[in-house]
Amino acid sequence: MSSDFKLEFKLIQHTPIIHFQHDQEGATLRASELKPKLDKFLKHRCSKGLPFEEKGNLDYKVRVTYDRMEKRIPNKFLYFANQHQLLHYFGLTIVFTSFNDKILKTIEELFGDFLLITNFGTRSSKGYGSFSLDSFQINDVFKKYFKKVFKLKARVNNLNWEETVDRFHKRMKAGINYNGYEKSLLFEYMCNNGIRWEKRRIKQAFPSLSSGKPPIDCDGEFRYVRSMLGLAEINEYNKGNDTVRIQHRPKGHTPEERKNKKIDRFQTPILYKVINQAVYLLPDDSYKKIMGESFNFSYNSKDFNIDTPSGKEFDLLKFLEFIEKKRLIEEVKEAC
Repeated sequence: MSSDFKLEFKLIQHTPIIHFQHDQEGATLRASELKPKLDKFLKHRCSKGLPFEEKGNLDYKVRVTYDRMEKRIPNKFLYFANQHQLLHYFGLTIVFTSFNDKILKTIEELFGDFLLITNFGTRSSKGYGSFSLDSFQINDVFKKYFKKVFKLKARVNNLNWEETVDRFHKRMKAGINYNGYEKSLLFEYMCNNGIRWEKRRIKQAFPSLSSGKPPIDCDGEFRYVRSMLGLAEINEYNKGNDTVRIQHRPKGHTPEERKNKKIDRFQTPILYKVINQAVYLLPDDSYKKIMGESFNFSYNSKDFNIDTPSGKEFDLLKFLEFIEKKRLIEEVKEAC
């Protein structure tokens, strides 16, 4: 619904949002998160036609209201399960106000798209904080913004989608060694392309961390493979009570130049979008920013450096196509 200077949307919430202020009165989808994300999206889509200010923001206000809210404690596998709560809103309404008619018309045209390719709150990349308008055509929107989109073969529901996404992502990146053993899909894909991952190099450099059977290995150059799917703020490899510290070693001619290029955190380049009973994988090209970078691995006064894969050694879409052949995911092609 729209009127002079005002635009109103009714939202449907598909997955709960993890809110860091869950215990405060009126905790909801934050306008302070929504507006910068929407500004960035609009600038990327139509920067020449809108009056962006110096900091890249547009002149409009956002108000968020809801009828009622339900809270629940996160599943135990989440590292912050005792510190946060999951929030689900009913009757959620977003109101935009602006004296600029062009801004409101652009928001009216693109806000539905924006919601379908964006999540909100903590761990948004893993599917939390998924919203949409009450009417949408998923595939038509996805084709505008992504070269390819995939979805999990497994259907999900409100009770199991979190663990389904968590287990799939862990199997894809590092492998699983609980409730059954499943080797990392990323390890397998890189081995097939003549690249060895960093885990084997760690055990070679720090033998005291190696125990049990020798790890599965292959031939080829070592690379910091798992970085392609995201870096945490604190990058560590843990083995029992032992910790290997991992730090970026940016390339540059001066200390200041290297400092400005340092990478401390990198979010996974795959956004999990949960809508109804489907989990969609929306891949972007952000991983290319850390290709060919050097990282230092240190433990007990010993260390070594290892590079991330180059553009010739890793391609995210080809990796997802590799997983598709294992019948775990499928490309979204037909309208849905």
